[in-house]
Amino acid sequence: MPRPLPPLDADALYEKAVRSLAQRGRSESELRRRLGPRATTTAALDAALERLRDHGYLDDARLAHSAAAYQKEGLRHGRGRALRELQDRGLAPALAVAAVEAAYVGENEDALLRAYAKKKRLRRPEELRQVASLYRKLRLAGFSSAACQRCLRAWRIEPAWLERLEESAEE
Repeated sequence: MPRPLPPLDADALYEKAVRSLAQRGRSESELRRRLGPRATTTAALDAALERLRDHGYLDDARLAHSAAAYQKEGLRHGRGRALRELQDRGLAPALAVAAVEAAYVGENEDALLRAYAKKKRLRRPEELRQVASLYRKLRLAGFSSAACQRCLRAWRIEPAWLERLEESAEE
């Protein structure tokens, strides 16, 4: 059985946090979850996080804006997915909403959905099961139900299948 790791003081927590931030950007909430169990006291953890903020290494607003822009430009996800991802990272809901709105301002959802479909090499579904699967995939990618419906209509999916999708979405 491995020995428990020794608790860390404020300076050691700061060093560990800097190494963690060098790997990837993290929110304050993520760092608290990561470093909290190793802290000698909550005051030591608070001191380390305050020092990170003072040095400009920890900025949730900057992280939120860059993560929302990456969701849109890099991954081609819709607003819903970007918002979910930011909230999962422990960012304040108001901050996450503001970052997503700033990143997606003036963005045409249909054009973004087409770019996502092209990036993922999505093809026209041939049967109802594939239509339902594609619809779920697009919804999980953060696109609105209306945009998903317009995309499927553009692929000339059978109207009866679209009606069945709408009925199941309402339930």
